[in-house]
Amino acid sequence: MKLSVFLKMVGGKIADIKVLTGKDALKVVEKNGDALRYVKDQSEAVCLKAVESDGYALQYVKDQSEAVCLKAVEKNGDALQYVNPSIFEPDGNAKTKQPCPRCGGCGEVEE
Repeated sequence: MKLSVFLKMVGGKIADIKVLTGKDALKVVEKNGDALRYVKDQSEAVCLKAVESDGYALQYVKDQSEAVCLKAVEKNGDALQYVNPSIFEPDGNAKTKQPCPRCGGCGEVEE
């Protein structure tokens, strides 16, 4: 559907569509973190304000950072489900399962 058709259907104008940017975005997400989904250019400051307001706003963060993820999970532990693990360095000391050296498949972990 073209935008012009949509606007005609709902009785709106292009000027009625609000794009949140800069200080406007900061003010809006501070009151309602969920509004981050409507912010086109997300700065780190805007994302931090959004997750401070509502940890679940993490799901709308386009480029997550460690700081934003930490703030979101501090605000609401359930926001952990929206953390992108690839932004963190892999744990160098994590044990990985290796096939059993004797048979190759019994499930024993080689240490």
